[in-house]
Amino acid sequence: AMSFYSESLAFALESNYNKKLPHCYNNLGVVYHSQKDFTKALDFFTKALTLFEEQNDSLYSALMLGNIGSIYIELNNTEIAKNYFLSAKNIYELLNDDDGLALSLVQLSEVYIYNNQPDSALVLINRSNKLYQNLGFNYRGPKSYRYTDISIKSAKCYMLKSEWRNAIIQLENSLKIALNSKLNGAIMETSKLLSSVYDSLKIIDSSFIYFKLYKSYSDSLLNEENIRNLAQLEFEYSYKQDKIEAELRDKTKLIQENRKNLIYIISLAILILTIVLFVLLL
Repeated sequence: AMSFYSESLAFALESNYNKKLPHCYNNLGVVYHSQKDFTKALDFFTKALTLFEEQNDSLYSALMLGNIGSIYIELNNTEIAKNYFLSAKNIYELLNDDDGLALSLVQLSEVYIYNNQPDSALVLINRSNKLYQNLGFNYRGPKSYRYTDISIKSAKCYMLKSEWRNAIIQLENSLKIALNSKLNGAIMETSKLLSSVYDSLKIIDSSFIYFKLYKSYSDSLLNEENIRNLAQLEFEYSYKQDKIEAELRDKTKLIQENRKNLIYIISLAILILTIVLFVLLL
């Protein structure tokens, strides 16, 4: 994925394709974020934000603000993260974008979870959940991962409050949605948290069962990553072939134009020579 996005970025820069350029920066930021290279991820998200703002694209600007805020959470700087999340939230409110607003509220809750303020985080999470319900999202839809995220963050809040039963309810809900929607990343995170909850309750057998589930999906995700890498290589090869063909068409067009110009110049020279000879003969 990295080589493909890097090449896409180079192509966008060469072609001065400004509309696509910030999306390339964002994609590279997402890849570096997943690789936990937060410095590079922050750099690309910031570049993307600058271009989206120049293009007056408020929606994607808000998305980049949220992405940057998530990086600062990873860097343990919750004050800066909070400012970015709030900026994103303000844009979504101005746009009357309830979908984006719901996302920003969940992102903002991370600040309060990190700072051990579970009650404040739950207020934001519950508001986000109501927005999703009003929008008609369902647990099996394409955005079902949003519900697993809400349940996971709610569970983390209850774990901070040592309300283990409520944490288990949220995690079991998350696991059910994740299994139905085949969200392997959410299955892995949820089962790991369930293992931790049961370990805190000294229920070792349940803790071990969920740890085994976590481990199996962890190994599965590693295999899926290898498969995705192979698929990405095939996609990159196809992309390179298309690019080569496009460059060949451009070169052919240039040669044809140069040939036309050459024929014109030669014809003009012959005409001038003919006129000169005619004058001399007179």
